[in-house]
Amino acid sequence: MANNAGDVEGWVALFEDDAVYMPAGQPAVTSRVDLQAIASAGFSSWRSDIRITADEIVLMGDWAFARARMTGTATPTGGGSPASIDLKEIVIYRRQSAGDWKIARLISNTNDS
Repeated sequence: MANNAGDVEGWVALFEDDAVYMPAGQPAVTSRVDLQAIASAGFSSWRSDIRITADEIVLMGDWAFARARMTGTATPTGGGSPASIDLKEIVIYRRQSAGDWKIARLISNTNDS
């Protein structure tokens, strides 16, 4: 998994060129350059140990969506205590001309009360 490996290029490659990423509590990311920047900043500051669990997957022709949970921890690369990760996500996928699936939209929100 690109997140746990800190693989910026691998993570960005999961997305379509015109994808939109809406991270919890942050502005929407609407360009490939910005996806690269947010991944580079996050992966250089944190090492993650996360698991993504799909609670629902629906296929509709060349489109699909997943309702998922992301849980685990993120540890600061400079040292310090791990932070708990508990997110819910909606991921919208589109089938590419080569038959692979890429993320068109990723919307996440925390489960913090």
